[in-house]
Amino acid sequence: MKMIVSINSGADPRRILEKADGILIGTAYSLLEKRNEHEIRELASLAHEMRKKIYLATDDVIHERELANFETFINEINDIVDGYVIGDLGALMLLKNKGKELFFDAGTLLSNSLDATFFRLNGAHPIAARELTIEEIVKMSEENKGDISLFLIGRIVQAVSNRYYLSAYFEKTGIDKDPKAKKYFIKEENRDELMPIVESERGSRILTGEIVLALKELAMLKDRINSLFINGDTLNNDLLYDLVDVASDLDATNAAISETRIQQRYPNEIFGHGYLYKKTNITR
Repeated sequence: MKMIVSINSGADPRRILEKADGILIGTAYSLLEKRNEHEIRELASLAHEMRKKIYLATDDVIHERELANFETFINEINDIVDGYVIGDLGALMLLKNKGKELFFDAGTLLSNSLDATFFRLNGAHPIAARELTIEEIVKMSEENKGDISLFLIGRIVQAVSNRYYLSAYFEKTGIDKDPKAKKYFIKEENRDELMPIVESERGSRILTGEIVLALKELAMLKDRINSLFINGDTLNNDLLYDLVDVASDLDATNAAISETRIQQRYPNEIFGHGYLYKKTNITR
């Protein structure tokens, strides 16, 4: 199992790469924090110096008007990166013959073993939907020879949009605030959970307030999956570093105590198991 960690510009990439196999960073074609070409080249140089890998997130929908610029961007940067996380079939068609490792993240849509097989046969490692139960993940892995990857640590992305919700709200209400300057949260009408809302140049992401900390489950699954993705770009750095350290040296003998230690060290955070034990069709 490889461990790949998404990071923002505030995190120390060297600290992450000491334990992780690779880092995932944003581009103009992702809702992660956008990195320019100079930053990408610097991070690629660091990763390769440490004999690790760098992956680019290009997982947003690529519109027709963007295709030419997207292809130009890929051609300019392809030689220095190790792979891509994509979420658009057009991007898959363009990248499948570029000689790089591809992961396909279809959000909630990659939810069964045939979905996974489709992307495997088309040159990409499938990333399973975040809303699957542990039984569904195991079944999907068995049907696809272990070629399943997971976002199993960090906040779960609940919704994405190319709209700038915070900016629009501040403008409508006359509030003079920078949507990227601090953390903002929203709350559903019938739930108490405060969910972070993050705005980037590409649009908005709404994430769970709960941080998935499924270490015992990961210890059981680690030999059944291709890669673990840690969704680290919305976590505070100390917590992120601790999670990377724990996940890099995880087995059945230390998973439970590691999970307890993380919870005790960060008592103000809400930890849980995501949807691993919940069927989403009955979760309200």
